[in-house]
Amino acid sequence: MADPLASRIERVLAAFWDANARLVARLESASETEAVTAHVPGAWTPAQIGAHVATFNTLLASLVSGERPGASPAPPDFVERPWTDIQASLLSPVEAPQSLHPPVSSTRAASLAALGEAAGAIVQAFSGLSEPRSTFTISHPRVGTISLVQAGDWIVAHTIRHNAQMKRVLGR
Repeated sequence: MADPLASRIERVLAAFWDANARLVARLESASETEAVTAHVPGAWTPAQIGAHVATFNTLLASLVSGERPGASPAPPDFVERPWTDIQASLLSPVEAPQSLHPPVSSTRAASLAALGEAAGAIVQAFSGLSEPRSTFTISHPRVGTISLVQAGDWIVAHTIRHNAQMKRVLGR
């Protein structure tokens, strides 16, 4: 019989690698000029989008690994909601908190490097997620209370969302 936690982590990591590869390929396809050019004044550039995704992914990976405080044992009445229900609440645009805003000076090279480092942090965090720690939760107004494994689903959904944003910005 397959280990349910291992199967979930394998699914999350496979979905992450797929989403991240598409985002990275899109950013790599941009010239340096395209990567640092906003399509409308005040909008993020493709390099800034990549930097933001890397920062968000690193933040969630550090919560999953325990490197950053914020995860706690699940409340006694906690029941995981289906990710499809949570994802439906993520459709409306939201302004990222200032702490997750990318530097104005973000470059294509720096964003690609940060995305690579974030990917490593995600793999390490989820590969090292023990059964006891997997029962911990995090809470955020955007998603409510979710399990640490569901944090991986959030990483994937966030990466996909910003890949679509970058596609609109680059026109491809």
